[in-house]
Amino acid sequence: SAPGLSSPAFTANLLGEPVSGRIETEQDGTSGEIVVYVDGQVASRALYEWAEQPLLSRATGKIKYAAEVHVPFGGSQDAPWIEATTDLAGVSIDMPVPVRKSSSESLRSLVYRQTFLADGQLIEFDLTGSASGNLRFRDGLLEGGRLSFGDDELGAVSYDRLIVRGRLPEADYIVWNRFIQDMQALSEVSLASEMASSLEDIRVKVGSLLAFDVAFDDVDLTVTRQQAGWNFNLDDDAIGGDILLPDDDALPLKVNLSHIHLPVDDEDSGDPLADIDPSSLFAVDFSTGLFRAGDEDYGSWNFRFRPGEDEAVFTDVTALVRGMELRDPGTLRWRYAGGEHASAFEGPVRVPALGTALEAWGYASSIEGENFLFRPRINWQGSPAMIELERLKGEIEIAEGAGRFVQAESSAGALKLLGIFDFAQLSRRFRFDFSDVVDEGYSFSEVKGTVGLNEGLIRVQEAPIEITGSGSKFTVAGTINLLTRELDNDMIVTLPVSDNLPWYAAYSAIVTGPLVGAGVLLARELFDKQINTISSARYQISGTIEEPNIEFISLFDDQIRKPEEEGAPSE
Repeated sequence: SAPGLSSPAFTANLLGEPVSGRIETEQDGTSGEIVVYVDGQVASRALYEWAEQPLLSRATGKIKYAAEVHVPFGGSQDAPWIEATTDLAGVSIDMPVPVRKSSSESLRSLVYRQTFLADGQLIEFDLTGSASGNLRFRDGLLEGGRLSFGDDELGAVSYDRLIVRGRLPEADYIVWNRFIQDMQALSEVSLASEMASSLEDIRVKVGSLLAFDVAFDDVDLTVTRQQAGWNFNLDDDAIGGDILLPDDDALPLKVNLSHIHLPVDDEDSGDPLADIDPSSLFAVDFSTGLFRAGDEDYGSWNFRFRPGEDEAVFTDVTALVRGMELRDPGTLRWRYAGGEHASAFEGPVRVPALGTALEAWGYASSIEGENFLFRPRINWQGSPAMIELERLKGEIEIAEGAGRFVQAESSAGALKLLGIFDFAQLSRRFRFDFSDVVDEGYSFSEVKGTVGLNEGLIRVQEAPIEITGSGSKFTVAGTINLLTRELDNDMIVTLPVSDNLPWYAAYSAIVTGPLVGAGVLLARELFDKQINTISSARYQISGTIEEPNIEFISLFDDQIRKPEEEGAPSE
């Protein structure tokens, strides 16, 4: 009619479902707008097949909606546009949180508006409390706009680049990565290329961020485009730094953190990596300035992680951990077969200041020293996270070191192990005046030997530990059972003998009788010079780590028991 196209009511069949509506025309002079109002419902699958919009593939159920189609005419400069609203009753949405919705979930309002421009489209939407956006597409590609998560205001919009802001109650990297891959499989354009060309940055606050089975709370996440990948910057008390995800899947993930603080479940004593197959993990170049697990500080770490079919390998492992340095790269191997984990490590470990390192690990500095070098070749059952002294097999070579033994005050049981060098006890056994040694500590210029490990049994036998000082030497061999806490060791003490420490006085204190005393005096006269120069004594250390028992065995004896002589606990 002259006023325009109109219909007080109409019915139709749209995308396989009945709809009803009305048509009105608003006219102002030679221009105006025809508005078609439609009420109905549509199956999610039918809507996706018609629109070919990948996001619609994640919805199931029938969507009840009310829509308006606005068609300007005459001299109007406005573009046609359509707006639809729905409460999503009975509809499920299989997308990451916060958009995810189950069919039984309470109603959630969605307002969708699309404007048909001459060279593209303008899409605006608001999913109450979850997400809102204002996006500009040109020639089928995203040009820019603004996307907001949570219930924050959308804010000012500029269409030259895409900006993402807001809050996510949770974000799981694996879930989001899988979702993006699914969308890419349904899209005719490269989503990565489209985002790379249009994204300014993403800045969101994540309530709980889950990355590789590790959760972090209240993380400020910033995502930016780098030359050959995506950079994720994390800022939180628990984690801080950058993660670079390269475009080339053949290249490793680069993780460069200032700090990371992992939570520890004190009640869970199992392997935290028990359910992880290392061959399924990403290749990673990793570094962190500070690594903490629970309340424990484990210093700084650098390594390259490469998964393989038979094993995953950590190479170029360097670290600074509580006074221990892995400066020369080591190698950690992680095997997984038949549901069982096994790990092995080999590489030099340096300790610049042994006393400081002992204190850092919670021990009193009963040994002080500089420039210690250890060469471990160890393995254990379980993932790398299960490295514990009682689980280790293999050996540790003590290659270098100089320092002194001191009498530290400590009640820690593990420190009593150093009681085998208790000079106060030695002095009482010999009835010597060792006050100068006890007060100042016994200095040594060299220490070497090899310690064997077998799941709680420490064996010092094939290559005994030799501690050499000025004109004196301590040689130690035997076993220490960390499970039963039992000691079974030989110690050879070779010390210079001075006038105020006469060897025969010690001998007389141990062996009595006039004939023996006469023999001692005769030996004193015949070998005065040699005997006064140096003397060796053999001791047996038994008892427990907490309460070692030092027993004198013989004088002038520098022979360590042979393996077959040893009454050590069985392996």
